[in-house]
Amino acid sequence: MNPMELTPSPSPAGTQPPAGDSLPDGRRFVALDGLRGLAALGIVFVHYSSGLSWRLPIFARFERFYEMSPICLDIFLILSGFLIGGSLIRTRNAPDYYKTFYRRRCYRILPLYYVWIAIFFVFYFVGQGWGLWPPKDMSPAFYLASFLFFIQNFFTSIIESSFIVAPTWTLAVEEHFYLLAPLFVRRLSPRRLVHVLLWIIVLAPIFRGVLFRIIGQRENWAGIASRIWSPCRADALAMGVLLAVVWRSPNVRAWVDKRMSLCALGTVAGSGVAVLLSWMADANYGYCRTLSMAFGRTGVEVASLSVIVYLLWRPRSAVGRFFSTKVLRELGKISYCLYLIHWGILWMIYRFILHAKFGEHLLRLDIKVAPIALLLSIAIAKVSWHYLESPLIQRSHRQLQRVSIPPMPQQHQQTA
Repeated sequence: MNPMELTPSPSPAGTQPPAGDSLPDGRRFVALDGLRGLAALGIVFVHYSSGLSWRLPIFARFERFYEMSPICLDIFLILSGFLIGGSLIRTRNAPDYYKTFYRRRCYRILPLYYVWIAIFFVFYFVGQGWGLWPPKDMSPAFYLASFLFFIQNFFTSIIESSFIVAPTWTLAVEEHFYLLAPLFVRRLSPRRLVHVLLWIIVLAPIFRGVLFRIIGQRENWAGIASRIWSPCRADALAMGVLLAVVWRSPNVRAWVDKRMSLCALGTVAGSGVAVLLSWMADANYGYCRTLSMAFGRTGVEVASLSVIVYLLWRPRSAVGRFFSTKVLRELGKISYCLYLIHWGILWMIYRFILHAKFGEHLLRLDIKVAPIALLLSIAIAKVSWHYLESPLIQRSHRQLQRVSIPPMPQQHQQTA
């Protein structure tokens, strides 16, 4: 298949292809894999340069700049809302709607996640020390159970306790999304669903500001909570689902197609607002720290959404061809495992092989070890894809082939 073309998915109705992304109308668009791959690589680079950022201010500034760029962590959440929400909308009248969705998500997410959590449990008992300090104010049973039941993102001390599980807060956010999204899509009319999504997009940044200024009284934990609590990231997921609704409407798609210049404006303006609010917060202008916490993230989400929209409507552009390159698509395919394990792999090398810490020996260790950890993480992710993730996805396909899902009319045409 030409990677630049949208074609009907060869997968059975209601299933997800083993590679590439399934659009809300059942077609595949491989550039989204490349987008996810580049975002994952950027996150790895930021985490691996954490030792440098602790010692060199220029790297700390770069890390903050990346977090406000359109190719950042928010890409994952918006893409999840778009792809998962779109699949739910397409299959909302299926007789086995809930069973199909949750079985597919369990096969895709849980096995690898619990394998990694099992490894973490081993280190909890034999490797406590630098990089793995469980909170002293909670019981070991509650601490470990939080990862089993996806509630770790509501406790900042848990997320900060270990490099090996720090990235799992995003999985908790997505699992909470999986609990609510199927119910909303199934029970609400399309018009009511749009209204709910718009309210979420409006209220989430307000909640971030209230949490930071009033509930947390601008304490450090409140700043972290405004980034990792599920309600605080609900607007990114809602934007993705709203985009899936737009993608299903030929009239709205045509309207967007005539205004693609807004994507460049949204990308620049969104990131620009985030950078400006961050700078004003650092300068201690009145209320700007609260505004940055509340609406700086919204600006980043708008920028990320603009990039996704541009790729969907202009897949044959230079940007679309770049994200469809084989290297980025391969990274996107293994991005779940790469994102989950990369920081833990680097920590294991430092802790158990080098017996050192990040940032202690910038030139002698950090610059040399990071590329090795990256290559090792990619290799492990590829093994995981071929021997764990892909076989489980194929198994879910075989089990779901018997599920009857009303097909969606092929009414959407590719835009130039």
